[in-house]
Amino acid sequence: MHPGCATKGIAALDATREECIPVTDERAEVPLSGAVLPPELLEALARGVAAAFAPPQPATAAAESADFLTAGQFADRLGVSRETVRRLAIADVLPCTVVCRGSRKTTRRYPRRFVDDFAASGQDVTDLAEFAARWRARMAAAAAQSGSV
Repeated sequence: MHPGCATKGIAALDATREECIPVTDERAEVPLSGAVLPPELLEALARGVAAAFAPPQPATAAAESADFLTAGQFADRLGVSRETVRRLAIADVLPCTVVCRGSRKTTRRYPRRFVDDFAASGQDVTDLAEFAARWRARMAAAAAQSGSV
């Protein structure tokens, strides 16, 4: 690379004359006539531009089919803060499963089915504790019924 190119931003290399052609945001200088750009470089540029303008990819099917959500995912779906979810779980208001209990941090996961049922109910977040109690009773009854069959 030419010594002056490092300070001028991204530089392209002219294959025929071995000199740098500075490319900046303000002005793009094209290679000199007769310069040959490798097809791999053009393909890489085209892929980069396409990736930059492509819409974001949807979440994978595995992430969508997970039975449990993190506190952040749970909070996003309910429209509350992650800290609110954490406090309600500690107070045993929300159904959760402890997946790791450390000396400073307890990691919990929350049932996706609970969030889906709450969202389908159309209730306000202020009714969350009442809904959670009814949901737990319904799940316990369903588990007892399936266990006695």
